[in-house]
Amino acid sequence: MNVENNNYRPTRAHGDDKPHILDLVLINEPFIDNIEFLAPLGKSDHSILNIHCSTRTRKIDHVVKYNYSKGDYDSLRQSCRINWENGLNPFRNDIENMWEYFKTKLGNIISQFVPKTKSFNAFTKDAWKRPLNSSLLQKISKKKSFMDIGQDI
Repeated sequence: MNVENNNYRPTRAHGDDKPHILDLVLINEPFIDNIEFLAPLGKSDHSILNIHCSTRTRKIDHVVKYNYSKGDYDSLRQSCRINWENGLNPFRNDIENMWEYFKTKLGNIISQFVPKTKSFNAFTKDAWKRPLNSSLLQKISKKKSFMDIGQDI
């Protein structure tokens, strides 16, 4: 992982002491447009960093999926009680067509008795749905777990 620090200015100055760079802004992708160094808040001797980022979000189309937990399985099982041999017999020498027949027939039965729903993540706002990539989310989670361990010590 290639990580780069974007803060090269001191962020802590106390009285006549030499200012120090205590706050690092580490990134592995170039998405920081500007870092503003603002006056400390209250009596603090740490500068406030106002970081301007440019991120790209992408709209995720909601995929319609089967909600298997709401299926009517008694009716589904009843509908599957058909003579499969008669249906598959015309394709006896063609495994591809046998598979296609079986898959289509079973798919039709499932669509009759298992309701469809938008993807289960569709309950979040469409305009701001998981703007961070999965790799970054994993790193944030890992950082939080390390912080939790440190609090227990």
